[in-house]
Amino acid sequence: MAMGVKLRGRGKIAYKWIDKKVGNLLDIGCASGYFTVYFKNKAKKVYGVDVKNEMIDEAKKLYPEIKFFVIKSEKLPFNSNMFDVVTILDVLEHVKDDKKMITEIDRILKKDGLLIMSVPHKGLFTFLEPDYIKTSIPSVYKLFYFLIKRRKPQINSYIHKHYSLMEINKLTKNKFEIINLHIGGSILSTILSYIEILFLRLFNRNYLYNLLTPIKNFDYSINYGKFGDNLIIKAKKI
Repeated sequence: MAMGVKLRGRGKIAYKWIDKKVGNLLDIGCASGYFTVYFKNKAKKVYGVDVKNEMIDEAKKLYPEIKFFVIKSEKLPFNSNMFDVVTILDVLEHVKDDKKMITEIDRILKKDGLLIMSVPHKGLFTFLEPDYIKTSIPSVYKLFYFLIKRRKPQINSYIHKHYSLMEINKLTKNKFEIINLHIGGSILSTILSYIEILFLRLFNRNYLYNLLTPIKNFDYSINYGKFGDNLIIKAKKI
């Protein structure tokens, strides 16, 4: 089984938090399956969904042993009580109706099934995060994008949100019991992300990924609380 890119940050913690092999696992927002493929070690059957056709096409070619599907809304094309684990890593912030998405996850999870979810944290340094600038200060983002790529970016329909722990508790109330919580990543990871974005924009390839992954993993492993960049939970369906 060919593995994807090295697990980092939220992906590494999500993998660790699945402490025994389960039956069915769904990865929501799987992209080309570069994290999803690791979950083959944690589940008998692995599924992935994404909104981008080209990503799912690539995932099917790379990992034919995994079942991938395109979705176009928060509605998930699966039977109720089907999955033992659902992962949704840095995806909810891009969803138009996050309440409906959580309701759908609740529907497809078995009783006592696990939800592992990460979101950008509404912390002290939120204003420095690249996607925050992209959506909240688009003029600044457009300027830097143009300076690097010499063309204008398309960001009109882009959705990106940050969540506080209180907001996550409200979204999951009466559906899930949070059993693990971690708020990892600091301003160091944000700076490294800018460097990676610069290389990606200049060379259309992230040459620094493997080099920076150990540093980012160490930074993410520290629970920074209100100073942290990314919030991840492990929750049990009730």
